[in-house]
Amino acid sequence: WDVNSGTKMIALGEGIRENSRGAEAFAFHPNGKLLATDCDKNALRLWELPSGRLLQNLTGHEKSIWNNSIVMCGGLNFTPDGRYLVSCGTDDTVRLWEIPSGNLIATLQHKNLSCMALSSDGHRVATADASIIQLWEIPSGNNVGVIMGALGPQCLTFHPSKDYLAYGNAFSVIVYDCASKGELVSFDHKGPVKAVAFSPDGRFLASAPERSFRDISVHVMEIPSGRSVADLPPPFYAGVYFIFDGLCISNAEGRRTVLEFPSLREITSFAHEHNSSSNMSTAWHANGLVATTGKPAMSGASIDLWRVGVE
Repeated sequence: WDVNSGTKMIALGEGIRENSRGAEAFAFHPNGKLLATDCDKNALRLWELPSGRLLQNLTGHEKSIWNNSIVMCGGLNFTPDGRYLVSCGTDDTVRLWEIPSGNLIATLQHKNLSCMALSSDGHRVATADASIIQLWEIPSGNNVGVIMGALGPQCLTFHPSKDYLAYGNAFSVIVYDCASKGELVSFDHKGPVKAVAFSPDGRFLASAPERSFRDISVHVMEIPSGRSVADLPPPFYAGVYFIFDGLCISNAEGRRTVLEFPSLREITSFAHEHNSSSNMSTAWHANGLVATTGKPAMSGASIDLWRVGVE
């Protein structure tokens, strides 16, 4: 869709309707001409944009892919150079795929895998379970580090330029300095944190609470000082993202609202046609493209493409 005009750009419907779950994870290729999605039988699909033509099926995962309904860095990510696709599955594996061949080049095993993040340079992947975070090299798949005592990380994100890794757990947001191997700064969130996101310039970190905690706001803090710069009060939110110079938040009904940052002036908002509660999954591209899908079980559900303009 073009959010400003209300015009739908394209709907990738037929391939999605073949899958009873619908597509729940997406990633745009850096050139904006390719969209990766999960699909039927735990496979991945590559779609040509803007035609919507199906190009390839990638098989290997034994269970479904982590979705993008809450965390921006969900189950699928392309590396910035576009050479590799990283997929995170509920089969406790992260798999690396070569693009455009679609060859599986590495499988990373992490028991009780709960979340994943890809570094901004595309050279590392972080994976987490209830107690540790592991760092892996791309494309070799070698394990290059372990962060112990992470206290149940539920979401991860890398800093865009520095060697920092932020994660949210049941009580707080922590920024870890991978170079010095120690905590840089933390913030007590007073409840489970389900989404974290650095601003494009790395100066700010936004965090969003678990959906069920209605009295906890989205929080934005300055990095590395930890100074609080914004709190977005309830109604509660289920996700938070930085896009361009804007901040996007998602509420429990699945509506996405884009705010100018740091003024927090609303620019636009949108929701999927078949949306139901917070099941809407979302992926973003730097050129303003947004991919969304509604409730997976919804009959006739599709992936819709939108374009958001932030001036």
